[in-house]
Amino acid sequence: MTRRAMAGQINEGSVPPYYREVYEALRCRSEERVQVEVFHRLLHRADLQKADLAQIAEHVEPSGGYLSKLTLYKALALIALAQQGKQPSPKLLENCIQELPRPQLGEPKDLASLRVQPTPDDPLTVAHSLDRLLARDNVQVELIPEKKGLFLKHVEYQVTSQHHKISVYRRYTDFDVFHELLVQRFAYRMREFIEGRRRALGRFVNLVARHPFSADDELVKIFLTFNGSDVQTKLRDSYKRTGDEFITNRIATQAKEYLPTDIQNQFSASRELIRNIHNSFHKLRDRAEKMAERSKGNATDLLICILHPLAGLLSEHLGDFAEVSEGLSVEFALLSEKAGQQGRREEDDVVEKLNFFLDLLQSYRGVLHEHQRALQKYSVMKRQMMSATAAQTKEPVSVEQLESRIVQQENAIQIMELRNYFSLFCLHQETQLIFTYLPMTYHILGAFVKSQVQGHAEQENAIQIMELRNYFSLFCLHQETQLIFTYLPMTYHILGAFVKSQVQGHAEMGEVWNELQPKLGFLFDTHKNKMSFPRRSSSLLFCTISLFPHKRHAAVHTTAVLGNKKTNLKGKSSAWLTRQLSDPYVKASRVHNYRCRSAFKLLEIDDKYRLLAPGRRVLPRGTVVGVDLLNIAPLDGAHFLSSHDITDPATHARLRSLLPADAGAGAMADVILSDMAPNASGFRDMDKERLVAMCLSLVDLSEKLLRPGGSLLCKYWDGFAASSLQRSLAAVFGDVRSVKPKASRKESSEAYFLARMYRTIKQ
Repeated sequence: MTRRAMAGQINEGSVPPYYREVYEALRCRSEERVQVEVFHRLLHRADLQKADLAQIAEHVEPSGGYLSKLTLYKALALIALAQQGKQPSPKLLENCIQELPRPQLGEPKDLASLRVQPTPDDPLTVAHSLDRLLARDNVQVELIPEKKGLFLKHVEYQVTSQHHKISVYRRYTDFDVFHELLVQRFAYRMREFIEGRRRALGRFVNLVARHPFSADDELVKIFLTFNGSDVQTKLRDSYKRTGDEFITNRIATQAKEYLPTDIQNQFSASRELIRNIHNSFHKLRDRAEKMAERSKGNATDLLICILHPLAGLLSEHLGDFAEVSEGLSVEFALLSEKAGQQGRREEDDVVEKLNFFLDLLQSYRGVLHEHQRALQKYSVMKRQMMSATAAQTKEPVSVEQLESRIVQQENAIQIMELRNYFSLFCLHQETQLIFTYLPMTYHILGAFVKSQVQGHAEQENAIQIMELRNYFSLFCLHQETQLIFTYLPMTYHILGAFVKSQVQGHAEMGEVWNELQPKLGFLFDTHKNKMSFPRRSSSLLFCTISLFPHKRHAAVHTTAVLGNKKTNLKGKSSAWLTRQLSDPYVKASRVHNYRCRSAFKLLEIDDKYRLLAPGRRVLPRGTVVGVDLLNIAPLDGAHFLSSHDITDPATHARLRSLLPADAGAGAMADVILSDMAPNASGFRDMDKERLVAMCLSLVDLSEKLLRPGGSLLCKYWDGFAASSLQRSLAAVFGDVRSVKPKASRKESSEAYFLARMYRTIKQ
């Protein structure tokens, strides 16, 4: 049988009269129940062992801090059994349910002193605990976005009161009017601490809804519960009916009587203490904000600063980062999520509650400041009114008028004095409220430490999981490596099939060639017999530098090139091939049997500036010398220095040996033509500087091989370094100009510097 069933068998008709008298002596006057605290006092009065007291308390079930009438009867029976030396248990109580024993507790009238006496009403004391204040109400303020075109504009707030169990919608102007009227209604308790942010608005409403003197005010109830459209008018009408707190408070005119005599000393000590508390917790709030931001920053860094560089590293070596880094991204995302959760916990449980406490302190400091200003204003106005009364006594007025003025001034001074005392009264209560909220800081600091510990534990757990996954990844990778080597012999068969395909293809191409060879041979023989040379006497020089001897007629060689020259297209892009096939100069070079399209650049420059003597053939005494790092096919009438570096002094000596000596001047040349360019590195600016450096070496070569009055034509790529090359040429040539022939492509930065009259200006 359960304890509840046992209690149900005890009815009021079967209990002795002594039980009823004890109940009447102990029960509350406002309700028919007995407080648990009173029952505990009764147990100690029974003079029992601690073990017996514990057993009796275990078998008694209070509800909401009170004992019902039947529960008290059961407890009295158990006390009587324990006093008789028996075991106080419900099972033993079943045997004597018809005749309950009487406990030895004294006369019932003496037990009335055990009842909790109500404390005298002290209006100055704020008899509220922190838990009671926090339990009064919990108001949530949420932004309600409304779509306006392409932008979101927050125009309303949803205010939900847990105490009133209702949600209403308010605009920011409603908060503004509500705050303005509250400051007027409770002028001695509230100051400016509202801000234009959702969290600050929520803190403001919660402070008002939990305040022991404003929570039940009509203004607060209207703001939290009124669902009409014009809440501002409703608030203003309510304030007009009630006025400020001084008018409605029943003890406002008696506040002086409740104030302690040393109230000023208490204020001085409290003001200094609260100032230090405010400064300390303001610094703590700033530090907590930084730590919360750092936690959220760590969450972002784990995704941005770790995964992105890792993506570049892996994509460079493995190609497809999405597949390779999938496992790592999951672990880093987990770490990022844990760091973000820690930041949100610190922001909600620590920073927001510290801001709530600081808002309360800030409001108190504002009230204290206004009180000090009011005292100063009261002193000044009192002196002014007394001075005005003394001045008015000198005027010829009746005694009745003078007495009326004095009474009016005394009433005004008395009202101001009463308001000042009421301000002190309210300020004293607000000071108590500050100290009531002070234990909340203990919970805030505990939550802060708990959040740090929990965050580090979660991240450590995530790191351990990541480490285990990494080891498992290595395990799987080792197995996949073995699988690769298992498949490796398959390459033997692949290479065999490739070689077999090549051999078969060459055999088939050989058969086709044997059929086409007689036809192509006949075609080439006919073409060779009918071939004619161009009428123009011009030279196409493929070499990097061409040199024409002084006092010998410089002309252009006319050796033709067959049009069926093989072109190496390996490694060329499709765009390059398309451009080459559609280039008119490429087609014209085939028609005229030139080796490349750049011949037309030299022809155009020669037509305009007469570098080479036109209309003349290359005489036996004429000399053309070409230099290139690569191998050059032979050309009649020209000397080619293949695989030679033009910057090498040995090459310079070789050039001198090939040039015929001038009378008294040594081996000299008339013209130096340069079309050299460095190998492309992929960095255009660096390639342009390298080309300029190569052209500057030609200026030094000119001092050794170019006769006075000679010319130099060199290619360059337009860039910031080209100007330095132009200045160097202008220092030793009389005329320097930039030339871009039509054969140079428009999109190319290629151009030529034509420098003439070597050392003419210098001499």
